[in-house]
Amino acid sequence: MENAGDHDAPGQFGLWKKHAERDWPALTEQEIASVLAPASPDSAATGDRHPSPSCDKTAPFWHSERPFSAAALIVRQGAPDVIVKRHHHGLRSRETLQTEHALIRHLHGRGLPVALPLALANGEDVTCEDPWVYEAFPRLSGRDLYRDRMSWDPYFSVAQARAAGQALARYHDAATGFEAPDRADTPLVSALAPLLGTQPESALRRWVAAQPALEGALDRHDPHGRWLAALAPHLHRAAQKPDSFPSLWGHGDWHGSNLIWPDEIAGGGTDAAPHPDADIVAPCPFDFGMADRTTRPFDIAVALERSMFGWLSPEAGSYRVEWEQIDAFLSGYDRLWPLSGRLCKAIATMLPLAHVTFACSEIWYYDTLLGREDDARTALEDYLIAHAAWFSSPDGRAACDHIARWEARSQKAHRQDAPPGKGRFAG
Repeated sequence: MENAGDHDAPGQFGLWKKHAERDWPALTEQEIASVLAPASPDSAATGDRHPSPSCDKTAPFWHSERPFSAAALIVRQGAPDVIVKRHHHGLRSRETLQTEHALIRHLHGRGLPVALPLALANGEDVTCEDPWVYEAFPRLSGRDLYRDRMSWDPYFSVAQARAAGQALARYHDAATGFEAPDRADTPLVSALAPLLGTQPESALRRWVAAQPALEGALDRHDPHGRWLAALAPHLHRAAQKPDSFPSLWGHGDWHGSNLIWPDEIAGGGTDAAPHPDADIVAPCPFDFGMADRTTRPFDIAVALERSMFGWLSPEAGSYRVEWEQIDAFLSGYDRLWPLSGRLCKAIATMLPLAHVTFACSEIWYYDTLLGREDDARTALEDYLIAHAAWFSSPDGRAACDHIARWEARSQKAHRQDAPPGKGRFAG
């Protein structure tokens, strides 16, 4: 944790380690005070937004080290703690944040305990001051257990992986019924739309061509199109089994550091856990910046890709697989939404493609928006290409097969454990 008011402290999580400098300058007391200034009576929050907090103290208590935006925690005496986030307009507009806020309000209305956006000084839940776009949220109760961990780190325990899986099933249930167009043209979201249909390679090419800056970056850093060659077998497999599952709005970035953990499952990082078929106190999600219209199998694949492989510590060209955590995550999800064999096969098919659109956006982000060509090449080589290539290796195919067969293995295990005459969902 940084010292209160230490706005210029360097350091932010990057692709594989902590960067010496932040992508974006840290929030200052002056801009926070401007964003959170008390609203006038005629601009107070209405409907289901939280009222604007008072701003008698605006010194940041802590600055987030997550990339892509600047965020700070404001702790005040006699008032709720607040998280303020600032985005560059090249990444998020008023309209894109309002879509995220509408999703959050929908989730809240369906009973998910998410943090509703705050009304700001302008009486709205988004305020813009070129080139910045601001939003704020009350601090959720619970523990930000993975705050100082890289996004691709595994869960601390099998029990927490199971809880995260059950929480994602609850999220998907709450997201059902939310209607908004996909936002595959928005940078840095986990977009499924460019990978759908019977010709996903052609659809992906069209998606890239519609973004001239991204297309130019890929051509400069990879003139021979190795990225498409690495993806070709996975795109071909997806074409044989097009994702025909109902659409819903997924979270798009489900991992430990985007969840607030209740004390019941946060303490000690141990594997102490109730029976896999028992309901548990689930963590609560936040940070919906990568959310998009998707499907259950793709959003589950994204969640597995984010946390179940040792991407940050490759060993002799391969990566550690968290086999137990994969099974625990799927069993947690299955507790609330049974995972059919067809759904498990779809998750396995989409897993090697779960990172593709986001990785492409990262290449654009570093190459064009930040002008950091070395990081753009890292995103291309070590993220987009290397991950896709690994899923074509024996170890990668074994991981996909393990997931594809999870339902069959689970059925067998339940039959062995069940008393005579009782099946998986009995009594």
